[in-house]
Amino acid sequence: MQEKKVAVVLYHYTEKNFQSGGEKVNFFIVKVLNELGFSLDLFCKKLDDSNSLFFKNIYCNENIQFDQQEYLFSIGENLSFPRTFLYIHENTRHFQNKYTRNNFTRFIQKIFSPKRAKLIKKRLDNEYISVKNSKFLLLPSSIVKNDLLEFFDIEENKVFLLPPPIEEKNFQFENNINNAIFTFGLSARGFANKGGWNLILAAFLLKLIGEKFRILIIYPFTKTLKFVEFFVAILGLASNIKFLDYCSDMNQFYSKIDCLILASKREAFGLVAPEAMIRKIPVIVNSRCGICDFIQDEKNGFVYDYDKPLINLFKKMKYVLNNKNNLTFVKNNSVKIGEQLNYANFKNQFKNILVKVGFLSS
Repeated sequence: MQEKKVAVVLYHYTEKNFQSGGEKVNFFIVKVLNELGFSLDLFCKKLDDSNSLFFKNIYCNENIQFDQQEYLFSIGENLSFPRTFLYIHENTRHFQNKYTRNNFTRFIQKIFSPKRAKLIKKRLDNEYISVKNSKFLLLPSSIVKNDLLEFFDIEENKVFLLPPPIEEKNFQFENNINNAIFTFGLSARGFANKGGWNLILAAFLLKLIGEKFRILIIYPFTKTLKFVEFFVAILGLASNIKFLDYCSDMNQFYSKIDCLILASKREAFGLVAPEAMIRKIPVIVNSRCGICDFIQDEKNGFVYDYDKPLINLFKKMKYVLNNKNNLTFVKNNSVKIGEQLNYANFKNQFKNILVKVGFLSS
């Protein structure tokens, strides 16, 4: 039987201590391919553990190079060059350039930072080439799919939705949190992009009308943390908002909050949301988050439109606070997301994609 060789091409590979949803998805993809009988070679720039049992060979170099002809197919998440399967973990730079940078910002950058402007253009060009020339695209949500169809004019038959699974271990499904003061939570490794400023301002508006609440924010970047803490103190929110360092075990974070907020400017999926939901923790997410594919407002979570991100977030937080004793219906429905976003379904969906494109027999 001929060996089914696959090249896995990643920037960073790890099998534990995941610092992003994308790193988790990379691990699950590798695990599925291994279980389906493929022989895997890893090409990466950064590696946490060279003792992985999933790979036959591991090549960790700054300059990633491999001969595509030696492999049945290649797969990876990096947008720098094309491959057979490209898994896109986040909204593309074209999306970011249009929706998170206004015309004035782009104009100022061209005048005062031409090198930065040229670098952004180069990245946009490389991304376009990578997406257009990759044979198939694996995407976590319909938001990313619509993003690609808008900016890249790609054929819809090369696009496959493959939402990431929830890691179902080391937690209790029943959320028995009993905070004296209702506590919101936000994971914000990138403060502005994760909606940190909008959350702080929404908290300020809530305090103005006399609402009682606390907010826990994971924000481990200490260089700018002092400024953020100063701004929080100026608004009189020091007793309401607490910042946490990087959390290697998210169970510790989930065990302290009554409601998770996903307020990102852009979020291809937002794996923290379903991870909270299976713990019966209500979530508030905005309409730019890919997890909206699985959330219905006031049924299994809360969704607000991003057209007015600050005001709509404030209104949704106020609604949750005013109905904090009547969230049982939402909590009981939210836990059901585990029936959709589990590893077994992820494996089956990925297997069906491989069969459909001819890389695996049915």
